[in-house]
Amino acid sequence: MKDIKQIFALMETELLLEFRNKFSLASIMLFAVVTVFIVFKAFNQFSPMSWNVLYWVVLLFISTNAVLKTFSVERSRTGIYYYSLLDPYKVIISKILYNFLLLFVMGILTFGLFRYFTFNPVSKYLIFFGDLALVSLGLSIVFSFASAIANGESNSGVLISILGLPLVLPILLMGIKISTIAMGITVDSEVATDFIILLAIDMMLAGLVIILFPILWKS
Repeated sequence: MKDIKQIFALMETELLLEFRNKFSLASIMLFAVVTVFIVFKAFNQFSPMSWNVLYWVVLLFISTNAVLKTFSVERSRTGIYYYSLLDPYKVIISKILYNFLLLFVMGILTFGLFRYFTFNPVSKYLIFFGDLALVSLGLSIVFSFASAIANGESNSGVLISILGLPLVLPILLMGIKISTIAMGITVDSEVATDFIILLAIDMMLAGLVIILFPILWKS
């Protein structure tokens, strides 16, 4: 119970820092709006499949921008304080959970923008938003750890992309497959199996990150 309270306390700290730096959150939202608007202008006519693919591509680019600053605090003296006080397992779990919530909210916002500018091909909302939740979790795990590795580097954004993109490919491909079912593009009675596979990918990545992060934290 104490560990859970500390994790939520760290997440609350992340949220307070986010609202303290309002320009950061506003820039992510502005990036989402501008990107969706450009996509809308570039593709006047959308098929459900193109809508599906473009949605996840836009969400991917939003994710890289959203988690770019995940470990920016740890570059300062505050990082030394965290290092001496906190358990690395709690740090990385709190970062992953916070980024998951942030990306899930941004995913809902992106869906709303796509729906406003184009149309709504989704017919099975439970499947779509369940898919969004698992994809957001996977993106959060990968990019949070990539951000930790790139922390302190001058070209951290490039490093995050190089380290993270190969790992998120299976997550995105499975997410696209499940969302085609949510849109009625394909009919698949094994959607539960697809969810299990996507969840298994997330859990495998989470296990690797939790094992490797303490070594990175000490270095």
